[in-house]
Amino acid sequence: MMCVCSGVETKAYVIQEKNISFDLPGATIKRQGFNVSGAMFYDSFEITKDNGVAYLYMYTVGSPWSYMSSEAITDFLVGTTRENMENEGYIETGNWTSQDHSGKSVTVYNYYLKGQLFEVNLAIWPLEGKRFAELYAILDRDSTNKIINTLKVE
Repeated sequence: MMCVCSGVETKAYVIQEKNISFDLPGATIKRQGFNVSGAMFYDSFEITKDNGVAYLYMYTVGSPWSYMSSEAITDFLVGTTRENMENEGYIETGNWTSQDHSGKSVTVYNYYLKGQLFEVNLAIWPLEGKRFAELYAILDRDSTNKIINTLKVE
């Protein structure tokens, strides 16, 4: 005997295009490309302002990441990224705290690579849902702070 079901449902991850915005007068942004890595989907952007540059990665996570809290995912991303930076020879020189557009604290880590004339500011923070921002900024502190303070996904 065959069962006739009235409906079947399950969860599915659907990639959805959203607008991102931030307030940084004089800056330009260029989309670098969309990538998939396991259950992480990310779009990358290059931001230029004056003589500086920043690279912004916008992540969306799927299963099995979706079962973890945003804080746990953020901690994992921060930990592995900091470890990768140190493995590539970068030296952490300090950190400071910024706030995202909703007022939540975001730690910004400063890194220096021997022989380079600049520091790299690294910040990773959760956005709405299972979206995250990762920023590598070779910009002045004020410009880095403005991106973090005003970045929104709409």
